[in-house]
Amino acid sequence: MSQNENDRDSNQNENENENTRDSSRNENSERPEVGHDTSVESHSAIAGNTVQHDSDADGKAFRLYLAALGRTPDSSGMATWMNAINGGTDLEHVANGFTHSTEFQSKYGDLNNAEYVHQLYANVLHREPDAAGLANWVGALNSGETREHVLVGFSESAENHAHAAEMVHGVDYQTWVG
Repeated sequence: MSQNENDRDSNQNENENENTRDSSRNENSERPEVGHDTSVESHSAIAGNTVQHDSDADGKAFRLYLAALGRTPDSSGMATWMNAINGGTDLEHVANGFTHSTEFQSKYGDLNNAEYVHQLYANVLHREPDAAGLANWVGALNSGETREHVLVGFSESAENHAHAAEMVHGVDYQTWVG
């Protein structure tokens, strides 16, 4: 193989690698990072079938109640959303159930994106937004991200995890609402 052919092959490989990097950036840039993992965390086998089970379904449902409605869950609602999460429903879909409720609409319904994010900071994190966080979330909403995605980001934030843990003082969520 001549030097020109080697150079051409090398340039083609570099271009393919660059295209791969660019496409992954575009995929990642479509959805801002929310700093949480809503994936199914554990699996168990029953009668040869894999059954999905989320070991933190109770915590996720509890935190979503706090974030969306600013209150602790009622037992039947908690059970409904825990079952949905354990059944494999992702948190954004669960959040959709909250955002379309009358209770949620009375808190957030007529707010523009900046007002919505300000209200989430106040209701969920109990503080004023920092400039970078506010810009990130408002920018995401203005770019077409859903309010459910942003709500889940707040719900699953480290700050809301700590707030929820303080409320139940280490008691298992299911026991607490049961």
